[in-house]
Amino acid sequence: WNISLQLEGALKLGDDYSQAGDWRNAQIVYQTAALEILRNYETVHEEESELVDIVNRCVEKLKPCLAAASDPAEREVILRGLFDVYRWDVDYGGITVGEEVPGIILELATHEEKELISEWVQEAMPAGGTWSRDYHRQIFGGFLLDLKRDDLDDESFLEICRKTGRLQDLVARLLALHRIDEALTQARAASDNDLLRLAELFEAENHGELVEELIHDRSKASQERRLVEWLKQWAIKKGNIPEGLRLAEQLFWASSSIAGYKEIKSLAQQLGHWEEMRPQLMNRLERGRQFSFLTEIHLLEDEIDAALKTLSHSSGGPGGWGGSLLSIRIAKAAEKSRPHEAITLYVEAADRIIKARDRKSYAHAVGYLGRVRELYRDLGEEKTWQNFITDLRDKNRRLSALKEELNRAGM
Repeated sequence: WNISLQLEGALKLGDDYSQAGDWRNAQIVYQTAALEILRNYETVHEEESELVDIVNRCVEKLKPCLAAASDPAEREVILRGLFDVYRWDVDYGGITVGEEVPGIILELATHEEKELISEWVQEAMPAGGTWSRDYHRQIFGGFLLDLKRDDLDDESFLEICRKTGRLQDLVARLLALHRIDEALTQARAASDNDLLRLAELFEAENHGELVEELIHDRSKASQERRLVEWLKQWAIKKGNIPEGLRLAEQLFWASSSIAGYKEIKSLAQQLGHWEEMRPQLMNRLERGRQFSFLTEIHLLEDEIDAALKTLSHSSGGPGGWGGSLLSIRIAKAAEKSRPHEAITLYVEAADRIIKARDRKSYAHAVGYLGRVRELYRDLGEEKTWQNFITDLRDKNRRLSALKEELNRAGM
């Protein structure tokens, strides 16, 4: 029997109570269903998404129950149930169970109730220094800050941030208080990933130059590519195009990409250096035998003859595994200006695919052969096509499935 169907029946009972204004019994049904699912979550063989959905529906339905409750003891029971759902999700690692709970509590709980829930949060907060416990402290710390926001002075706020590892909240408040040196001290001790996040806060407070120095120093000792990316974008934002170009080149040679090539081209054109710079870049790629990448560049620049030349040097040649997908792109690009070269590439691709020996591959190969037929027709070389397809059929006469695909395509 599907447990989800049983739970749907329970929720229907809770809905009946809600419609009748019997909020107390409705609350009992919803809360019991939600907590029972979580209590047995690891043992119930259901789709996780279905169980999560049911719990979240229970949480949603508990909101009007809390809004309607006036008895303090009854309200505390509901709040505790909501908090237990929230805590379960944090402890489990965050799978969006009860994600509406903090908002409901912050909206509907009284000041006194928020103080009580703050105690629950602090009791739930783990000790220790593992990654998991640090994560839990940060999540609980964020909720604690929201619960106590109206009562916290700056120092109390900062203290909670320090104890729970809420680094971004800590630095944001320090910057807002113009305690720049303390903010820099925190940023200096941060991980590469956290430093990049903190950089946004410094920029927002017009202290980008200060964090630039930190990131520049960090980039010398770190392998984190995003540090150099940040420095590059910062240089461009400041209008320092030469520095932006230098860093773009550094990133490009560390890991070449078409996006990197486009960026270098754009920056160099702004400086009027592209005509001089491009041959040097292409020569260096050629010396490094990056022929496939050179072919990509030639395709980007619509340099078909050059693309055909570098393709012939790429991994395995146009017919090898390294050139297979690239060769088809070149074939499509070459159809108008170099139709015979395009035919050669399509034929090589079809031959390679036919060797896979399955019907799906044959259909794929026949698609390329269809382009060959069209190109021969456009060239007025239909006799050449007939000779070619006759020869191909003869070479593969034992492949009945291929013959069927050719027949289906009128070949």
